[in-house]
Amino acid sequence: MPTIEAFLICQIGLINLVTYAAADFMTNGATDDASKDGTEQ
Repeated sequence: MPTIEAFLICQIGLINLVTYAAADFMTNGATDDASKDGTEQ
């Protein structure tokens, strides 16, 4: 069923997005994000 596959892909995408957002917030949430991409030294 394509609907179940699309549902699973959507769920996996949402889980990855939330996990990435949580990890990014925990690693450098309180600090500025300039040190991450290296635009401001």
